[in-house]
Amino acid sequence: MTAYQANFPRMQTASGVNGASGDTAIIAPPGAGLQICILSMSVQNNSGTNTLCILKETASGTPVEYIATGAFGSGKIANYTDETPKCLSYNQGLTMNLSAASSHVYTIDYIVKR
Repeated sequence: MTAYQANFPRMQTASGVNGASGDTAIIAPPGAGLQICILSMSVQNNSGTNTLCILKETASGTPVEYIATGAFGSGKIANYTDETPKCLSYNQGLTMNLSAASSHVYTIDYIVKR
């Protein structure tokens, strides 16, 4: 990471569909001395199954966000740019845990900072 990138980090986006029950890594750990800060997120249930979705740190398992999703289209949209971004611990990735095998679409906008 250059000095410019450290002072002005580039926003990145992780998006996809997760349908697996249990833990699924959605953002890899950034490396020693680096930290993921979530700017905004959207998670939507595309199945007929009520599901608890937990976004958490990959290695420590520390919860970042709890999302109880009902069937077909429910979920959560959050924008943290007006507040303090949700920053994970250093060198932690982001994992999605689903209480049941049910299709969830997600988009996470984040930066990586020192």
